[in-house]
Amino acid sequence: MLKKQKARRVINRKSIPRITQVRNPGFEDSSFSPWRAVGDVFLSRSRPNVGRQHAKFEVPSNRSASLTQLVHLGSPGRNNSYQLSFSVNSPSLSGNLQISFLGTLRSSAVIPLRVIPNSRYQRFAITLPASALQGRDFFELEFRVNAAGQTATLNLDTVVIVPS
Repeated sequence: MLKKQKARRVINRKSIPRITQVRNPGFEDSSFSPWRAVGDVFLSRSRPNVGRQHAKFEVPSNRSASLTQLVHLGSPGRNNSYQLSFSVNSPSLSGNLQISFLGTLRSSAVIPLRVIPNSRYQRFAITLPASALQGRDFFELEFRVNAAGQTATLNLDTVVIVPS
């Protein structure tokens, strides 16, 4: 009985929260919709974090590729904010991942690809204060991979926004 309880807890930790405000958060649909893909990004089944597939960026040197989605938000959490979380891995040693909250006062977050693990997914979290929305209840969420001197590869999965 104890083994089943432990297994259930592990599965629950890796599942996508039901209150996420991102549509197609684990890229499980047959297309990116409602995400908009620009450049060298595609659906892959090679190394998903959760589910059957994930988004894979393979961006040529000195280029960029992006995934963008219009996100409609519900009420913020008790801290009057929202938390974006996502899981990534990358074998690349140059280039960066830029996460933007377009149409808000929140500045972009930039993560160098060299600090993202290659062999396992790592979860990152970013807080979006409700005040950054300037009274609106929507914004465009953008994940952009910028390649430097060589091809930049990144696997993205489990994109979630919850009240916090």
